[in-house]
Amino acid sequence: MLGIPVGTQLIYTGDSNIKVKTVDNASTVEYNGKLYKLSALVSELKGGGAYQGGCFFTYQGETLVNIRKRLGL
Repeated sequence: MLGIPVGTQLIYTGDSNIKVKTVDNASTVEYNGKLYKLSALVSELKGGGAYQGGCFFTYQGETLVNIRKRLGL
């Protein structure tokens, strides 16, 4: 949806050592051998709560939510 190819690495804004790989064109990523939706992974990384996953991962230095806004989606 955002033009990010499957297999691309995204970086978590809370810790640049945490990297995930995109699995589909929506919001599924692979982290430590498991599949997650971005929001569910952020919740796990933060110890619970509800989050908009796109606010917490970057592609080429820009958060996914900012890419979405820039593209008018």
